[in-house]
Amino acid sequence: MSFPDLALRLDAAAPLPLALQLARLLAQEIRDGHLASGEAMPSSRALAEALHLSRHVAMSALRELELEGWVESRPGSGTYVSVVPPDQLAPTWGTPAESPGMPETPAFELSSQLRPVSTLAATLLDLSDGFPDARLAPKEALAKGYRRALQRHGNDLLGRGEPRGNPLLREQLALHLRESRGLKIRAENLLVTRGIPMALTLIASALQGDAAVENPGQPLAWEALRAAGCRLHPVAADAQGLIPEALEALLSRQAIAFLHLSPRRHFPTTVPLAAARRQHVMALAAQHSFAVVEDDPDAELSWANPIPLPLAAEDPAGRVIHLGSLSQILASGLGLGYLVAPSALVDRLARVRQRLDLQGDHVLEWAVADLIRDGDLERHLARARKIYRERRDTFAEMAQKCLGMDFEITVPESGLALWVQTPRRLDLEKWATACLRAGIKMHPGRHFEFHGQPLNALRLGYGHLEAEDMQQALGVLTRELRHG
Repeated sequence: MSFPDLALRLDAAAPLPLALQLARLLAQEIRDGHLASGEAMPSSRALAEALHLSRHVAMSALRELELEGWVESRPGSGTYVSVVPPDQLAPTWGTPAESPGMPETPAFELSSQLRPVSTLAATLLDLSDGFPDARLAPKEALAKGYRRALQRHGNDLLGRGEPRGNPLLREQLALHLRESRGLKIRAENLLVTRGIPMALTLIASALQGDAAVENPGQPLAWEALRAAGCRLHPVAADAQGLIPEALEALLSRQAIAFLHLSPRRHFPTTVPLAAARRQHVMALAAQHSFAVVEDDPDAELSWANPIPLPLAAEDPAGRVIHLGSLSQILASGLGLGYLVAPSALVDRLARVRQRLDLQGDHVLEWAVADLIRDGDLERHLARARKIYRERRDTFAEMAQKCLGMDFEITVPESGLALWVQTPRRLDLEKWATACLRAGIKMHPGRHFEFHGQPLNALRLGYGHLEAEDMQQALGVLTRELRHG
């Protein structure tokens, strides 16, 4: 195999990401016999150095080849050409088959609200939000919990379960939240969900009314609420969070069933809601009889001293529905969240949940309950807080140095993403598009504005990045900024 020849056939300006280009070229080398069956493949580091690419491009290409069956990974040994590689390249790589196959578009009209899902396979690094690093997850403790759950309770856990969630998890989670967030709750105040979007869908389905949302705000939350048939009304937010006077103006002309709010760390700007504004919002909730849905996915990943209490901890009337996520503090792929509410509402939401997802993941829920009970969650959080704080400081320092002083970076007291104010003269859309072509995904400010209006800002996630990843990603951002 000729590395210089491969390097010449890669085109950084092509629409197809470099990782997929490289995967196709290597597959062709295998097909043509230049890489023999069972032959050792170059390591991702050697491949990257030889082709003058980032290591992430090389790793992504090798992963793609493994998924297609061209190579196989042998633990402790390396990656090898498959003994029996595929008979032919994937259909999209060669001449289209004679049969027209499935049409690209359906023969009926699609809603304008339905946007296609983006693929991570074609992206080198995703900076669009703050994701936990799955490499830090307490995998051994989780595996122990899975084994114990199946060995001791397999028959029960593999059958139909409790729509409120695993009783042991709810009990352990209630204890954890009492100690860590000051929530005066019991197990009956908890409903386990597949994540916060599911919790929002349940709430919108149960409360059946219009909702107020922060602007700028959280597009995934908006999509979940709209999908449940909820009509949304944006309320302006600024450098101190949601503006109560703007909410008051909305309430003077429009009744709402609930307000979706991120008071501890506003999404996307990362600022906490000022204390006076918290009080004002709660006073309006009492006056106008609407619920406050407090979205707080990663409260445990905070370095503020003291950590602000959630609204639900200061709500004796039961107006606040508190949403949290175990996925955000463990690993995104777990898909595990919860909501805290008065037990009468939890019971009704559980009935709604039965129509959407009766089963849940009972084995995972039991394993995570073990994680909390055995103290593994607290040990993980102590370690994760230290690592994420170091990454926050490193990434903020690198970003300021790479992007320059024209970019104003907010260093948050919690969470896994930075909010960056950009120069007004910068064409954010053009820059983001150029970075995506180069393998870096990020969301410019327009993405978080309710009406899609331009915002001179962007959100950059850092939680899943090590220093080498940060350097590579910011190098692309800086290069494309200069070229633009």
